[in-house]
Amino acid sequence: MKRSELVKAAKELNEVLGLEPQINVREKPKRLVELIREAAELVDPELDDLTDSTLLVISRVAMKEGGRKEESKETEEAVEMVEGVKKEKEKEKKGKKKEKKNKRKGSKVGSKKAAFIKELKEGPKTMAEIKKAPWNTSGITFYNVFNALVKAGKAKKEGVKMVWIGEGNA
Repeated sequence: MKRSELVKAAKELNEVLGLEPQINVREKPKRLVELIREAAELVDPELDDLTDSTLLVISRVAMKEGGRKEESKETEEAVEMVEGVKKEKEKEKKGKKKEKKNKRKGSKVGSKKAAFIKELKEGPKTMAEIKKAPWNTSGITFYNVFNALVKAGKAKKEGVKMVWIGEGNA
């Protein structure tokens, strides 16, 4: 995979997901692959509009996970997610109606997004606390995820704290 493809995908992920800190596009290709793989866990097919070229990079990165050519269960799930996003885009282009907004699938168990939601369910948190949480090894923020939760009526902001108000799983 070309470095230029990785850089383009990283820039788009930075913009669409609102990553903080952003993926440093000056990293070496091996590190870019790792960062793109981490950011790909945050992609929500219903909310994030990524180009086909970025989705292709994400699927290639997932296929090369750990430097192996064989597919693991996690890799298959990542490819299925990317293919699902592509299918969603094709439906939109053909003029078909989107699925109901309330029919939300939730977070993949073990993902950083799921860990973020679990953290909110445990009690009010600031984004600074989230960035320093032990599970958040890359120190990223989850503003887009939080804003989607607010829009869905699952969370709210009280001062500087983010508060879970929803019931069940997001």
